[in-house]
Amino acid sequence: LSLSLSLSLSLSFSLPRRRMWWTLALLALGLSHARAVHTAARPLRLLSRRALSPSMVALKSRAASVPERTRSFGRKRDAAVSDEAMRWYLTSIGTRQLLDNEEEVRLATAVKELLRWLRVRHELMQSLERPPDRAEWASAVGGFGEGERELERFDEQLRIMELAKDRMITSNLRLVVSIAKKYANRGVNIQDLIQEGSFGLITAVDKFDPQHKCRFSTYAHYWIKQSVTRALADFSRTIRLPVHMNDCVNSIRKTRTNFFLNEGRQPSDEELAASLRISQAKLRLALTSSRELISLEAPCFVNKRTSEDKAWLDLIPDEAPKPEHFLETALLQEQIHQSLLSALHPLEREVLCLRYGLEGRDRRSFEEIGHVFELPKDRVRQIEARALRKLKRPQQHRNLVAFDPHKMYMQ
Repeated sequence: LSLSLSLSLSLSFSLPRRRMWWTLALLALGLSHARAVHTAARPLRLLSRRALSPSMVALKSRAASVPERTRSFGRKRDAAVSDEAMRWYLTSIGTRQLLDNEEEVRLATAVKELLRWLRVRHELMQSLERPPDRAEWASAVGGFGEGERELERFDEQLRIMELAKDRMITSNLRLVVSIAKKYANRGVNIQDLIQEGSFGLITAVDKFDPQHKCRFSTYAHYWIKQSVTRALADFSRTIRLPVHMNDCVNSIRKTRTNFFLNEGRQPSDEELAASLRISQAKLRLALTSSRELISLEAPCFVNKRTSEDKAWLDLIPDEAPKPEHFLETALLQEQIHQSLLSALHPLEREVLCLRYGLEGRDRRSFEEIGHVFELPKDRVRQIEARALRKLKRPQQHRNLVAFDPHKMYMQ
């Protein structure tokens, strides 16, 4: 069975970006999916040397034979798009003739029938718990008899409907490009926007009803724009904003622009909140969330003498404690522990540790310490005073004089 362009797009998504655009361009020129992927997989350096196969030469001559008015779209592409595969893709989709109203109705009817066939196959797969064969599928669809000739007619009808879907997609790819260019330079490159817009176009083809009294391009514009804007909301920021917050930010920008055009000045927060009918707290939250993030690894300037980039991280001071402070703390704790062990009675040492929170313990009151040792709090106060007098002796605090208590990070 011939693959539709929707399947081709989904399969090409896993390819590298350059190869993917070669594949889409070949598909737009009418090549089959297998042939397009095979050709796009060739090294691009061979293509730059014009080492093209005979089929590719025929495709180029076929594109050159298209009238000038149909190829004008590819020449109006954005000058910033320098990728060779992207340029070829824009040229190739420009060779496709647009559909008139009668063709849209005929092709949309075929696509609608194709979707019905696919739903029948899905229901049949669920009931059989296995993929149905051609005969079972044709029988479930209805209108086909038994025999190999009827199966061939079934395959031919399926191929015609898939080609109809391909025709509707490829004939409207220019609409995708025109919408994607309106959202360029907003954090997502134009290639990704065109790809997301193509997915929206496929959704529009599947959902379009030919009985609607409107052109397909009018109907597809909504789905393409939705896919592009959702891609911007999901991938344009390092930290993704929720959809409702992103819509609020866009509304704020639009309202601020309209206010400036009408009044000639920037609106205040109160005026913005009143125009949008939101609270000032939500307005401030949206404005704060929409701030651009700068990576600490991003270069801020270049040293002309050494030609080295200076990142923002090199200019921001480190507020963490210095390693020498941790070393001083460890040495002080060791000296205090040795002084307590050598000069104090075990009871005095325990009282001081509990009273001042030494050795990782919590600080306690005299009454709490008295409950621990079953002593009155006055007796605990006397033990503390006696222990402190012992530590004030010159031979005990000589090792502690070198430490600055204001720099210590004691537990």
